[in-house]
Amino acid sequence: MKGRGKLWCVLGWLICSIGVAVADESTPEKGGGDHKLNQASRIIAAPVPGLALASGARITTTPITGLTLDKTTGIAASTLAGATLVQGTESAQGAAPAQETVLAQEVGVEEGQASGLLSEEDDEGITAPQIMAHTIARHQRPFEFVEQRVSRLDPRGRTLERKWRRFQRLDDPDLQKYLLILDEPAAVQGVALLIRLRKKGGEQWVYLPSLGGQMVRMMPGGGGEGRFMGIDFTPEDLLAENPDKYHYVRRGDRPCAGGRCYVVDAFLQEERLQQLSPYRFRRLLIAKESLFVTSIEYYDRKEGVLIKQQFNNDPVQLDGNLWRADTIVMENRQTGHKTTLETLKRDFAETATPGEMFSQRWIASRKHMP
Repeated sequence: MKGRGKLWCVLGWLICSIGVAVADESTPEKGGGDHKLNQASRIIAAPVPGLALASGARITTTPITGLTLDKTTGIAASTLAGATLVQGTESAQGAAPAQETVLAQEVGVEEGQASGLLSEEDDEGITAPQIMAHTIARHQRPFEFVEQRVSRLDPRGRTLERKWRRFQRLDDPDLQKYLLILDEPAAVQGVALLIRLRKKGGEQWVYLPSLGGQMVRMMPGGGGEGRFMGIDFTPEDLLAENPDKYHYVRRGDRPCAGGRCYVVDAFLQEERLQQLSPYRFRRLLIAKESLFVTSIEYYDRKEGVLIKQQFNNDPVQLDGNLWRADTIVMENRQTGHKTTLETLKRDFAETATPGEMFSQRWIASRKHMP
């Protein structure tokens, strides 16, 4: 009972600091008696399964039901499914050695082909993996920073505004690193999402300033199940294309904003990842002339129906054959929402994405705060 009392003491402080809404005064703990919580505990009824408190690197096994971080942070309960709170822990993986990566070799495109257009005689016989190899080789960069203004419009005309910075490093073939930092509005300022993906597995962490230096670890796939920060993009939608994890199938060509488009369906290869993703597959429309992805269709995992469509608008040519969309629009057919990402700044220099920033320790020290 002494240990349980200490746990609930910490929990009371945690929930008050987050500032979530009250839905019920009592929340039964699975496998135990009822624990009466007053209004100050501010716990709402929707459970976050598997959430556990940790002291240092020691994670308790007692689940805490009834916790969601929906208003202050805008993170849906499903986003934090299977999460654990960890105080001041750091992965014992060590820093990946810096090395120059030749993207064309990573995706199986021979040297000298990455920047060239696909020839007309190869157009009929080219396979989906070949199309994706050329597309990735041309448009992915090992380092990328982008600052974006985010706006979500709902069917009633109400808007939700965000401003964030996104960083990615793809220079290590065995480790992809992503960091997203919220700057506006003040209620979510400093919230950060850190993702590190390896060929086998990965990890996702959320930093919430109200937790005073703690981070929430999201179990694999936890960030892909629902909308992130109240918008229509999931963390999975914001990642670079990774051909090691997908099986590609070519469909019939289509007319599109880029003239004529290749149509490629992307299916996750691993059954474990298939169960964690909200999608059965993604359908990419790729302009034949520029190999620029003009739009992406997202199909529901359970029903296989189209649930979202992403439009990469206002394309700009930046460096040789490199193209980027200055405006990205996600239309959600289930909710009627539309989320727009407007690009304000962009940088491909290695110095714009320092390697040390992709760690729990760097973020927990609040070095990412404006």
